[in-house]
Amino acid sequence: MKDPQNIAVIGVSGYTGFELAKILLRHPEAKSVTFYVREPQGAHCLTELFPQLRGCGQAPVRALSLDAIARSEAGTAFLATPHEVSAEMAPQLLDAGLGIIDLSGAFRFRNAETFRQWYQLPTPHAARLSEAVYGLPEFYSEQIAHARLIANPGCYATSVILAVRPLADAGYIASGSSVVCDCKSGATGAGKDLRRELQFAELDENFKAYNLFSHRHTPEITEHTGLPESQVVFSTHLLPLARGILSTIYVTLGEPQSHSPGASARGTHQFRRPRFRARFVRSPSCDRFMSGQSRKGRGRPGSTEFQSSFRS
Repeated sequence: MKDPQNIAVIGVSGYTGFELAKILLRHPEAKSVTFYVREPQGAHCLTELFPQLRGCGQAPVRALSLDAIARSEAGTAFLATPHEVSAEMAPQLLDAGLGIIDLSGAFRFRNAETFRQWYQLPTPHAARLSEAVYGLPEFYSEQIAHARLIANPGCYATSVILAVRPLADAGYIASGSSVVCDCKSGATGAGKDLRRELQFAELDENFKAYNLFSHRHTPEITEHTGLPESQVVFSTHLLPLARGILSTIYVTLGEPQSHSPGASARGTHQFRRPRFRARFVRSPSCDRFMSGQSRKGRGRPGSTEFQSSFRS
């Protein structure tokens, strides 16, 4: 059996792949990491393509070949590739005995029709969707530990699910009320493709909404919060900065429908600390608002506690 600590990374030229490289090259549990790219440009080490990674350790680069990856000692493959590429590659690598962590949206849904409808792409991977585990450890850590195929969650979806699901699970969201997810992101979330709206002159000193009522992360949010789409108002905005997400979630609280010890109409003070802190793998202090600069470079999302009272 191949060692899962020997890692192959496919697709490192995008923003996601580069961030993944920085994490893996300093990860204490990674024995070896090999990067596969379509055009190595004569490079033998990733530092030749990204000089800023110098000093991070061995980072060999190879021309992309699924046969070469299958024959290698890699037991785990990270796919930092477009959705349609992951949909084609992942089943082949699974058949070769590798575990897969896919950073695209290809395996985030159980239903192939959901993927086809929201991504407008074919579904050659439909037969493997049932094998995928949604890679949000705050809720699915046990399943992730035994999974061979992990679907990395979407960025906006992560920020909303972590905030909303503890409330939904406890039955604190008032029946029939709307959950407003007011989300804002930096420009790198759109990738490296050359597009007019991402050019400096268009983006600088600007702020706008986009993909209203059609954003691809919508079905992730509804599927993993248990809320119907009709109850979720999900609006996304582009900020004039490189990276980062700020999601402000507005909910109407009602009497809890599923009572756990201590859950009552006394308010949220007793409920909020243990329930929200227990859902974060690693979180900063929840007792203060954090600015974008104070969050910069952190690998996990943070949260801010809320003050509220139950609706009578």
